Amino acid sequence: MRPVVVILLHEPSDTPAYMEVYLTKRGIDYVTYEFWKDEMANLVPASVKNCIRCVKRDGEACRFTPVSETSVEGEYCCIRGVASFGGSMSVNDELPHYAPILSLMRSCIETRTPVIGHCLGGQLL
Repeated sequence: MRPVVVILLHEPSDTPAYMEVYLTKRGIDYVTYEFWKDEMANLVPASVKNCIRCVKRDGEACRFTPVSETSVEGEYCCIRGVASFGGSMSVNDELPHYAPILSLMRSCIETRTPVIGHCLGGQLL
């Protein structure tokens, strides 16, 4: 099973910035969850112990996109770390993707899996 770093992006203007450069230069695979796309909230695993199904993005060396468990595309991946980035929304907003993110981050702490949050991601953490 392929190990990946999960990157959580909250808005289209949100990017993984240097984290993406760092991971790519080292050949570390990562999967980006783009929460402005409606289906993403349903694809976030509840725990780092759960496998995720991912498809490699065309033309991008280490970048993957999550797909549904029922998809015939892609491969199963295990989570080796989580990074959540910023957004203009508030941690106090009741957004549908917050619950699975909080569950995933909580499982990182419980299992001592690396997790980092920047701006909104730090507030969620």
